[in-house]
Amino acid sequence: MKKIFFFNIFLFLLLTACSDRKDKAILNCADDYYVKYANLNPHLFVSFDFTHVIEELGRREIILKSETLEEKKRRQEIISESKKKDKQKYFVGRDEYYDLINKYLIIALNNLETKELNIIENKNLYKSSKDYKLKELRYYSKFYQLCFDKFNSFKNDSEKEKFLKVFENFRIEDSKEFDISKIKVQKKERNLKLINLLKKYSEIELFINKFKQQNEFL
Repeated sequence: MKKIFFFNIFLFLLLTACSDRKDKAILNCADDYYVKYANLNPHLFVSFDFTHVIEELGRREIILKSETLEEKKRRQEIISESKKKDKQKYFVGRDEYYDLINKYLIIALNNLETKELNIIENKNLYKSSKDYKLKELRYYSKFYQLCFDKFNSFKNDSEKEKFLKVFENFRIEDSKEFDISKIKVQKKERNLKLINLLKKYSEIELFINKFKQQNEFL
């Protein structure tokens, strides 16, 4: 009885290990296809929809025009103080007048960065869970299915083992094949259009500089 018991445990562990290898390889395969697809189709991942940004710019313009001289002076003092302390933090603002004017515009601008784009650019695809990628990332499920079907289409164990050896420890983010050059070109183009849009509005230099700096790093 003991021999049967230990044999069953051994068999269970063996099957679990095999299943883990398979799942890991299929996910890595899907990641590979996903990044390549994104770079070939950057227009699907880089948003040019400025609808909410334009709405918030209009709202912000109304507030700026209704601002009293005292409020304007206080806000400018806060920006100046924050610049001296931290060149990045002043962009967010820590005053009720400043926050009232810029808070929702900042949210609208941040929402231009899709979660798909963020996860690819920050090389966090590998770290993300299977459930998250399948449920939250657009287009990902079709590449997971493609890799799943590919593995299961192999007729013999040697073909499956070859697939496992290629993908079980493969990370597209760490490989020489990681290429998001077309995404960067598309994002630069988007930022330039955004900068031209922002130039039409008042007291907008902080935001324009943000996207200019972003383009320098792309």
